[in-house]
Order: sequence, then structure tokens, then C-alpha cells
Amino acid sequence: MRCGSSRSKAFPRLASSRSTSSHRSRSRAANTRPRRSPSSWASCPRSQDEHRSPSARVHRGNQVSPVLSPSSRERVEPLRSPHPSSCSWAGAQPVSPQTGRRAGRRTALFLLYQWDLTGQPLASLYEGEPDEFATELAGAVSARAEDLDRRVTESSDEWAAERMGTLERNILRIGVYELEERTVPPEVAINEAVVLAKRYASDDAARLVNGILGKIAREEAAA
Repeated sequence: MRCGSSRSKAFPRLASSRSTSSHRSRSRAANTRPRRSPSSWASCPRSQDEHRSPSARVHRGNQVSPVLSPSSRERVEPLRSPHPSSCSWAGAQPVSPQTGRRAGRRTALFLLYQWDLTGQPLASLYEGEPDEFATELAGAVSARAEDLDRRVTESSDEWAAERMGTLERNILRIGVYELEERTVPPEVAINEAVVLAKRYASDDAARLVNGILGKIAREEAAA
């Protein structure tokens, strides 16, 4: 009787222990399982919050030079972003409007990125009620793309605009445009471009953007 009694008391404790262990295991699995973003997010340029592979390096003789990574021209599969903005790549859903100047620049960057890759009209890449600031900025930058690229190339020691990744090139186009048009203070134009580069390209890209725009800002101040 004692043995049976002890067993009857032990079983509930054993079951409770197993249940708790199973619950903890499921909790740990849920915490470690990679988060799956909605398919509508898969079209956004990668944010630095997402996992990125190490920057590639190109060997040229005895010199080793970093490659801007991730270079938008080298991407072979859709990238995922944890940010719920419905930007799109070619063939994906068009861009939805954003609010605020920083979000407007981001939307303009996504539009210019798609326009640069596909050659489609900017209006066909936008969905919903247009964001006036974003569409005006993207339209003005695309209209002056050749002049802006020339200014970027002249101000870069190593990188011609056409050799840059599509994201980096269009971030610089936006920055140079705002510096030349003086729509915002120079430090704001540079900072906003660096923020975009850090978030959607790489630290190497951010340093390149900062250096080129800083040089152009000094030239504009002296003009």
C-alpha cells in the first residue's frame, strides 16, 4: 500500500515535470526559431538589422580593396527586411507611400533603385496615393541622373558612379541633389544619406557616401 501510495503521488509530479520540460523546450525552440517575414517584406533592400554575409574583397595585384556589400548588382535572390514597408523590386508589389521626410527619402531611394534597374517609369512603380515629397525627389533626381553621376565620379578617388552598386549610386544621387539644390542644410543632406547607406547597404558604403558628399559640400560652400 505504501508503495502504491508513493507511486500515485509520484506520477503527478513526474507528469508535471515532463509538461514543464516540454513547455520550456517549446519556448526555447520558439525563441530560437528564425522569424519569417511576410512575403510582402521580401522585396525591400536589406537593412543592416538583418543578417549579412561578410563583405567581399577584391584582389588587384598586391592591393586588396573592399567591395561595397551588399552590392545590389550582385544579388541573386530576394532579400528580406524586418521593416514593414512595402517597397518592391522589379516584378514585386509596387511601393506604398511613407510619411515624413526620412521615410520619403527611403521611398524615393526604393523608387530610384527600381527605376535604375528596370527603366520603367517612376509612376508605374508607385502604388496608392502618392507621397508628394518622395515622388518629387525621385523625379528630380532621375531627371538629373547623368549630371549627378558625373559629380559623384569627379568627387570619388576610386569609384566611378557606374561601377557602384545600384543602391549606393542612388543614395549618392539623392545626397548630391540635396547639396546642390540646397533644399536642406548640408549636414542634414549628408547625415540622411549616411543613414540610408548604413541601413540598406553597408558600413563601407556609408564611409564612401560620407567622404564623397563631404567633399561636394565643401566645394558647394566655396562656390
